[in-house]
Amino acid sequence: MQTRADPASVVVRMRPLTERGAQTRLRLLEAATLCLSTRGYGATTTQAVTELAAVSRGSMLHQFQTRLDMMEATAGYAMEQMVEAGRRRFDALETPAHGLMLLPDVLWELQREPPALALTEILLAARWEPGLAERLGPVAVRIEDVIDADLTRMATAAGIRDHRRLLVHARLMIAAVRGLAIELMFNRGRRMILKAADALREDHVRFIEALLPTDRGAAAAPRTGRPRRR
Repeated sequence: MQTRADPASVVVRMRPLTERGAQTRLRLLEAATLCLSTRGYGATTTQAVTELAAVSRGSMLHQFQTRLDMMEATAGYAMEQMVEAGRRRFDALETPAHGLMLLPDVLWELQREPPALALTEILLAARWEPGLAERLGPVAVRIEDVIDADLTRMATAAGIRDHRRLLVHARLMIAAVRGLAIELMFNRGRRMILKAADALREDHVRFIEALLPTDRGAAAAPRTGRPRRR
């Protein structure tokens, strides 16, 4: 199991943070995540986050000199929180093969939580916010490396040999689930989008069954339904 990076290390800093500084940074990241997920990107100003975190403007400037700095760090923090939440869900399942089967369900659950909602707001804003897309690139690559390592570990434990094929497929799954979640942001009762999610899940199960050794595929997980907990 990989160890989650300290939130204070999301953005490379010139000086190491004190314990108090790390706690202040964490409060600001949590406040920014909450603000983004409930109010949206436009309303998540440094002043709004400072007030929500109950810290001084000086403390904010010590951590993040610009709004762009804050958004870059929050994107990394949100990604890390999603990775940790996913690990907890996978660790609670019966087997790694079962976890791989239920990847769409886990991703779907994560997309409804504040870190994913915050990240979506930042990603959408990167289309028009100058400089934001460039900032997000290195953060995304670092987190994707962590995800690849986790999936590779699960695949090895499940007896899957074609890791590259699984990792490429996982990228498609993450993008597809995020896209469907964005579609449902405007109307949660859109039947065709929900049917598309069901079709995506079914296609994924068939894909994983084809990768698993024959003695593990059939018993790995049900085709539909919520994850079975221990």
